[in-house]
Amino acid sequence: MPQDARSGVAVSGVTRSGDFDQSFIITIAATDRTRKVWSQGSQIEDVQGADPNSFRATARGFAVTEGQEVKAYNGGVDVGIPYFCGHILEVEPTSKRKSDRVAYRFVATDYAWLLDQGALITGVYGGIGVNTLVRQLLASFAPAGFTAGYLPSSLGDIDSMQFTNESFTDAMTRIADRVEGGALWSCDYRKVISMWPTSEEDPHCMGSTETVVDAGAHREPTYRVDLTQVRTRVICEGGGSNTTSQVAMGATTIPV
Repeated sequence: MPQDARSGVAVSGVTRSGDFDQSFIITIAATDRTRKVWSQGSQIEDVQGADPNSFRATARGFAVTEGQEVKAYNGGVDVGIPYFCGHILEVEPTSKRKSDRVAYRFVATDYAWLLDQGALITGVYGGIGVNTLVRQLLASFAPAGFTAGYLPSSLGDIDSMQFTNESFTDAMTRIADRVEGGALWSCDYRKVISMWPTSEEDPHCMGSTETVVDAGAHREPTYRVDLTQVRTRVICEGGGSNTTSQVAMGATTIPV
């Protein structure tokens, strides 16, 4: 790592490591603001299995307003790896002294929040594949710009399901809960909606490893990946039988 790197950031146990290189770009309202935002202790929070994700930062030297679009890419905006895309929903102007320049603390939320800005869902659907149902809801109720992504046939069918003035995200969660064995859904940074069985890996992460290399002097950037939403343990109560031998830690079967 270069001597001028200020922090090692990334959380251990994930594939990202080191600082961000100089091709890491942040735009606010389509204007490059990388140096004036990322150097102020910015934080991207990407929570697997839960939407929305967030971007928290402080802007100095320019004003930000609610509703502005924020994009953070490593390798060039719209062509590299998207680390965050969304809109600013909270702004807090601050200044220690009257003579100081105003700093704007802000929180941006990813595109998932936009899904609920469309029409509420009302209708009855039956005898339909889950993947077909999701595509129909996208076409009829989602705002413009959102498209269908990974929707495998293994999600199964739905015999009958009724919606009454439901938001799009609530409807998607209900559909996922109806899938046998459970399913997860997501809205990625390209406004692509996917749903997959819990037995499968997140399609946005399949077979990929992201490595970020430091080549600059950015101050205090952090990128937090949280896997607490992923449940990997189950507590069971047996029917009274004893195990025939000791069970090793991490074993997936119990001899009875």
